[in-house]
Amino acid sequence: GVEVAGLFNLTKGNVKSVQVAGVFNLIGGDLNGIQVGGVMNNVRGNMQGVQISTTNLVKGNGGGFQISALGNVVSKDFNGIQLTGLGNITSRNTHGMQIAAFANITSRDMKGMQIAGILNYAKNNKGFQIGLINIADFSSGVSLGLLNIVKNGYHKVSLSSNDLINANVSLKTGNANLYTILLAGKNYSDTAKIETFGAGFGHDFLFGKSVSISTELTAQQLYLGNWDYANILSKFQTNLQIKVFNGFSIFGGPVYNYYFSKAPLGSSAKGYQQQIVPAKHQTFKGNKGWLGWNVGVMLF
Repeated sequence: GVEVAGLFNLTKGNVKSVQVAGVFNLIGGDLNGIQVGGVMNNVRGNMQGVQISTTNLVKGNGGGFQISALGNVVSKDFNGIQLTGLGNITSRNTHGMQIAAFANITSRDMKGMQIAGILNYAKNNKGFQIGLINIADFSSGVSLGLLNIVKNGYHKVSLSSNDLINANVSLKTGNANLYTILLAGKNYSDTAKIETFGAGFGHDFLFGKSVSISTELTAQQLYLGNWDYANILSKFQTNLQIKVFNGFSIFGGPVYNYYFSKAPLGSSAKGYQQQIVPAKHQTFKGNKGWLGWNVGVMLF
């Protein structure tokens, strides 16, 4: 039936229905129903239903909804939705969603979605991760974030040159479905220097073990001797990649550049590139676009 207490409810066996307490609820067996606690809900067996508290703990398997201010912890499998202000932890498999302001952790298979403000971890990601940092040992799913680390996935470094900047280095982490790109570059010249840094995402279309086509979207800041203006160069590029041998590939392809800057002509410092946009270009609402090229080698 229903238990309502100002301080706590303590049940040695199973609960089927509703528990509401000002401080905590503790069940020695299984829960099939709803728990609402001011500080903590603790189920020593399995849970199927809804838990709402500052902290929710389940010693066995969990299913349904866990909503908390600080954390949700399930010691075995969880099937449902975990929502918290700090962190969610499932010690075995998760099938559903983990949503946290800070971190989500699934120690085995993740089938569903992890959304976190900072960190997502799954030993085997079979779903979708969205966070600042996404980590997995194995991944057949998709990770979207600033840094995606897959232990058995991509850890590639590319060295390249393009129509604007003659020396570029990029770090690519993730997997073929989606990888993160962190990049930096410099145009070495006495009269047309450019320094740049940026980030982006990419996807590889695999055609056997040696040939693939990559599609990448990046955005980067161009430093032209001062920080008076934001000079943002976005690139959409498609590269044909050919593996020469393990750990070494060559690539090249067309690039479409889209440049946004309010800097007037001649605002670059002495020795830096004064004219970024070539003579042949298109104009879109005051911004410039043009077709370029990209070639390079990839390591690892």
